[in-house]
Amino acid sequence: MTAATVGYMNGYTYGVGVDSASGDARNMAASGAPATVPQAGGDVVTYQMTEIESFSQMTTSLGISASASGGVGLFSASARMDFAKSTNVNDSSLYLLVTVKVTKAFESIPQPGISVAAANLLANGQTTQFQDQFGDMFVRGMLTGGFFYGLVEVTTHDQTDKTSLSISLKGSYAAFSASGEFSSDLKQSLSTRQTNVKCYAEGGALGTLPHTIPELMAAAQKFYETVDANPVPYTVLLDSYSILPLPAPPNYIDLQHQKDVLEQCATARDDDIQALNNVDYILANPAQFIGPDAAALTVLRGKLQSDLDQIAAAASHALNFPKDAAFPVLDVGTIQLPGRIAGSPAPPPPVFVTIPNWGDMETVDRGDGGQIKSADDLGLIIKSVEDDTVAVTNDGDIVSMKPPPGSVVPSGTVVTVTFSRTSARQ
Repeated sequence: MTAATVGYMNGYTYGVGVDSASGDARNMAASGAPATVPQAGGDVVTYQMTEIESFSQMTTSLGISASASGGVGLFSASARMDFAKSTNVNDSSLYLLVTVKVTKAFESIPQPGISVAAANLLANGQTTQFQDQFGDMFVRGMLTGGFFYGLVEVTTHDQTDKTSLSISLKGSYAAFSASGEFSSDLKQSLSTRQTNVKCYAEGGALGTLPHTIPELMAAAQKFYETVDANPVPYTVLLDSYSILPLPAPPNYIDLQHQKDVLEQCATARDDDIQALNNVDYILANPAQFIGPDAAALTVLRGKLQSDLDQIAAAASHALNFPKDAAFPVLDVGTIQLPGRIAGSPAPPPPVFVTIPNWGDMETVDRGDGGQIKSADDLGLIIKSVEDDTVAVTNDGDIVSMKPPPGSVVPSGTVVTVTFSRTSARQ
């Protein structure tokens, strides 16, 4: 049994036949009424935040890669694929993908049968006609609900900046997955960065999709509420006709070869799109890279686009002529792109300390042996000023401090301490 996403598939219903290579719906071959699977649950909401590092990972997260979709409809028209391409995922920016998934109860056909028309074709040995009319699989079950995807692209200045930011944000992913809310650390980090937000939804009724971080946070929180009245089928379970009581099973050897070629084409397509996005970023930001050759990159871009055309043509041929399916010969081999400038190591975060109420200069220098620490222990720089105009009891008593006691300041702050000097008045 194969799970397949259906965000781009029209005409799907229980029992309908499917040509798994193209994802196209065929005629109804399987019979039987669907029913809710016992203990299947329903109205389950899950939140997830992941860092996306490649276009291939993006398609996997959206459920449209060869591995995620079971090879179903890899080259069909797809709103999810259009969204994935629009993100322009490259190696230089940092990407955070927010996913909200609402799952209602799963239904499937518990005891599927075969229609009379389909059975008669096989009984008469008309296996090719059977495949043409009913495909090679059928829809046995469906999950309804909705998906919301929000991608945040964070601009980084160099490779060191990207690595540092990635490490600092990792602790925020689990917090979102548990609550569906951005942590204060994540919001603070993103508030100082240049970001770009792109979103996509299936099901629900969000209206205008978010374009800013605050809008994205609000949409992620309210998406579940809008799905209850507007669920859509977003995943189907496809089963092979071999589980049905068939008079004579059709030969699917050629179809398996066709699917193998299509999966190879899909992998090559994802790699080429990633490479194109990287080339475009380098051409737009040459100062971030080591010795970029604009002319050579432009030539490479043309070859990658040509290879994408060849991949699309091979996929189209495989769909139309399964027996003759063949992987295209591509022009671009191993790609060597200019390295990104490493950049300076990120400075350590500041350490904040509270200025004590020292009382006298001896305590400033040595502390009190207990809770009050010395200026050196706190990393504070003391600028001392004598004052012989104030009547005090002891030599060295502190008259004033700037910043005053109790202030929270970064370690390394200069504190001006004015103290008495009684001997100067004698």
